[in-house]
Amino acid sequence: MRIEAVRGGGFDLNTAEGRLMAWQLVAIAAYESGHKSDRVKRANKRLAEQGAWHGPARFGYGPGGVLIPEQAAVIRQMADRFLAGESLRSITAWLNRSGIPPLRAGTGTSGLWHPYTVRSVLSSARISGQRAYAPDTRVVPAGGREILGPGDWEPIIPPE
Repeated sequence: MRIEAVRGGGFDLNTAEGRLMAWQLVAIAAYESGHKSDRVKRANKRLAEQGAWHGPARFGYGPGGVLIPEQAAVIRQMADRFLAGESLRSITAWLNRSGIPPLRAGTGTSGLWHPYTVRSVLSSARISGQRAYAPDTRVVPAGGREILGPGDWEPIIPPE
């Protein structure tokens, strides 16, 4: 089998020399990818420690962590209902009956709230103005993300 690269020629994987060259280039590429990943993780951790907003807009906030008062009021009502003993399903039904669209409505989703979305909003450190961090978002610890301190955005509910 012969592999032709767009830049740098080709490799004949039927020969020992061709396999050696291909393996070396793959190893170098893997090293570079890992090195870049480490730099990005360090930068993300530094920004998290500084309390910087991260990620896309979330319900209650616009891009960059700008508070959306109407959505913030809905989150406060959600929290009050939950603390009063209402279930996530009950809060979900209330949101859907009220016609309050979730943030991602109109993006190919159903445009309806789901109990796991309500739980996600209410359990987010973000709504209490706290900056959370998990170094590997693919494996979030059972206790949730580590809270690093206050974020640089206005809290919707008090952190207590």
